[in-house]
Amino acid sequence: MVLLTGGSGFVGKRVLERLLATGYSVRVLSRRKPKLPADLPAGRVEFFDGDVTASDSVAHAAAGASAVIHLVGIIRETGTQTFRQVHVEGTRSVVAAAKLAGVSRFIHMSALGTRESAPSTYHRSKWEAEQIVMGSGLDYTIFRPSLIYGRGDGFLRLFGAMMRPPMSSLMLGCVPCPGGFEGSKFQPVAVGDAAKIFVRALSAAGSIGKIYDLCCPEKLTMWQMLSALAAAEQVQPTVLRCGMDTLPFQLAWHILFSEKPIFFNMPIYAMRAAAFAAEKMGVPVPLNRDTVQMLSEGSEGDCTPATRDFGVEFTPFAEGVHELYQR
Repeated sequence: MVLLTGGSGFVGKRVLERLLATGYSVRVLSRRKPKLPADLPAGRVEFFDGDVTASDSVAHAAAGASAVIHLVGIIRETGTQTFRQVHVEGTRSVVAAAKLAGVSRFIHMSALGTRESAPSTYHRSKWEAEQIVMGSGLDYTIFRPSLIYGRGDGFLRLFGAMMRPPMSSLMLGCVPCPGGFEGSKFQPVAVGDAAKIFVRALSAAGSIGKIYDLCCPEKLTMWQMLSALAAAEQVQPTVLRCGMDTLPFQLAWHILFSEKPIFFNMPIYAMRAAAFAAEKMGVPVPLNRDTVQMLSEGSEGDCTPATRDFGVEFTPFAEGVHELYQR
């Protein structure tokens, strides 16, 4: 019996499917019940309505479990759902419930770039959560994924939507490339690869007490990722590589006279200013200052240990994105 926190999320749903396909029974702790296929194995999945920060509901779901896969996380703060509350206090609550229930195996999802001195609040809170797990006395394995993508993800889905009506009409055909065409590199990992590794870790005794980077071998700029996404969307955009001094004029000309989507460089400093202004005015935006900071850093790691220990060859990004549009 495996307790899965965050089973209704983007990654959680794929991990749940993989657990059931592998033969595990699963208890899903989530604030909302995920939409799942009707042909789920009878009696092998239970749903618990609860919040990881509510110790009573976590303890109830953990009773009788033999392992925990802890996936709960947020990318932006809203109301009481702060990074500290969800990542730090939530992890503290799940660890305490696991120890109370006599669970030994603990799989924890962190994030690539996590460190004590990180500029972003997100990464610092992830680092604090890791310290709780490492000091728990449980047989833990920690994973630090790069950008996770796949059907239903929030990040690439946003840019894909900008390339299609109706959002492309609202954006006047403009698709910004965060950070410009060079700069920070990313090693995006397909959600199916991540789910496969999380589940294999449950029976991989050699992974106990280790921290793994989850990332594909390729190091890609945002421009390269958006280009692959455009190819999958069968979009041939106009690309503006001009400086900020001439960009407004070039954009205006292409909006008026070009029928193709327009990819243009959006420098990090411009994104920071826009995110700051939006936050001060209380306007919800897809990329806040914390997200912009992480974009500026990139997300690079070493995939060799995970490839070796779990026998998974990471899906090349262009192939993984293309598969999304073939289903």
